[in-house]
Amino acid sequence: MAAQQLKDVAAEVKTPSTDEIYDFCKNKGYTLQGEMFSATYMAQLAEELIGCRCSVLKGGMPLHRLEIIQHLVKGYPALVPYDADRNHEPICKRGHKAHWAVIPGVILGIDQWHGGLLDGYQQDNDPHCHDLYHALPDTTAPKLDWSRVHQVFLYARQGKSRRLALWKYELLHESNIQLVEMCPIRAQESELYVVPDDGVEGGLSGKVVLLFPPR
Repeated sequence: MAAQQLKDVAAEVKTPSTDEIYDFCKNKGYTLQGEMFSATYMAQLAEELIGCRCSVLKGGMPLHRLEIIQHLVKGYPALVPYDADRNHEPICKRGHKAHWAVIPGVILGIDQWHGGLLDGYQQDNDPHCHDLYHALPDTTAPKLDWSRVHQVFLYARQGKSRRLALWKYELLHESNIQLVEMCPIRAQESELYVVPDDGVEGGLSGKVVLLFPPR
């Protein structure tokens, strides 16, 4: 899903099938059954198989809020591990329900009574909603007046759902930061999975993978 989005920006990006991704990861030793407990492995997978560039952010989403928003406004996707509820929304289960979400975009709730929010970006009025503005993707980093942003919502796609979701930024962060262990049932069969040396917490907790077009 992330590769498909990047291909709209850079035609040279590859869009391998699910089977090709799985076979590649298994041959590389990143996975045994399709699990991916390492943001580093995920970034290496994307760079080697899709042909994009990646950056792994550490320390939690609040620490990188502006960087993540700027990335999404450019039209680039992010990958975020989190615990998924039955309806695929973020919950906190200590990593027992860990999945990956593709974050393709962002909605910012801002003070509408002032001028442009993103300097250097063209902002178009939505034809159906007078309070909605679209920042067109660009290649330069915007200057964001963060004091005017009241709320941040992230668009999200999850492989087991056909629907595009909308989650609060803080809600996804809370789920992302508490990924510390495997489901106890799976942990009893740990030899069936590839887990990094520093465990689920070291591999996933507080990590975000940003995908960029190739240079």
